[in-house]
Amino acid sequence: MKKSSNRFSVTVILIAIACVFSVAGTAGAASRDEVLEVLQGIVATADDPGSANSGLKVWANEGDNLPLEEGSPIAFHFQSQEDVHLTAMYLDADGQLVLLYPAPNGTMLNGNEQLDLEAGGATTPYGLESLFVVGSKTPITREALGIDSQDAYAVLSHDEAVAAAQKLRDIVAQGGDAAPGARVDLHIIPARSSANGYTRGGIVQYFTEATRSVHRPKLELEINFQTGSSDLAGDVRNDLDVVGQALVDERLAEKRFRLIGHTDHRGDEDYNMKLSESRAESARQYLIEKYEIDPDRIDPIGLGESSPVMSGTDANTMRRNRRVELELVR
Repeated sequence: MKKSSNRFSVTVILIAIACVFSVAGTAGAASRDEVLEVLQGIVATADDPGSANSGLKVWANEGDNLPLEEGSPIAFHFQSQEDVHLTAMYLDADGQLVLLYPAPNGTMLNGNEQLDLEAGGATTPYGLESLFVVGSKTPITREALGIDSQDAYAVLSHDEAVAAAQKLRDIVAQGGDAAPGARVDLHIIPARSSANGYTRGGIVQYFTEATRSVHRPKLELEINFQTGSSDLAGDVRNDLDVVGQALVDERLAEKRFRLIGHTDHRGDEDYNMKLSESRAESARQYLIEKYEIDPDRIDPIGLGESSPVMSGTDANTMRRNRRVELELVR
């Protein structure tokens, strides 16, 4: 397959965003919700798959939808069965909207070619970030979206973001040659302090500083059990200590969480369900006893083998699937 490449440095965008913040401050939860609601109107649904979108396909990295640690590389990939003009908007966890495409002179995606956009590394804010993409037979210009900026990647104010999103939604709704588009979500999470876990501060920041209107994914903890066991070995206790220190931090002291246990695929479903429940309860009891956490703040749940993070039968895959996740209860 023939490939074309278009790269940008995330540093340029971040500098531009920083300048906007210095004038207007963070866009915030309410602003993000308003823009998100409008942009969702351009996305194809199961009942309206947008077959006229010329087979537009968009994905991030390897397309596995796994959470991305801070610093992880991000690359977006675009393909279409037919020639289309691209319009792409990126909404971060704080509600900042950046127009990636069209470029000032337009952006064409040739049929059966792939356009790759390397976006540097994942950065704060933590939480859910979304890319919205539309393909059209005729160009959707910046002027049509009400965007005056001629920057390669235009950082929009809140009012500009809402107006541009509404204009794009209206263009798609007219049912011309701009069919319902695609949405790609990225879940940005704190970087781990080592291969075995997160820092206390990273966990606290993840559950407090990310935009609160955004549904944060569960934080996958590197608390891996031995096969068929719910015993807390020394390294497991060390990892739980970081979690315990975070949960007694004053910024999290009033919040409730779920501890969700998982197993790999070996064993029958009933056995794995009970084992996962036992793992979640073992972790919960350790935190309650050592850190004097109110038992009502932690709900243990077992999901057995039903929610693997990786598919396969190799030792590393099974180790990753034998895990505990931490989720904020709203």
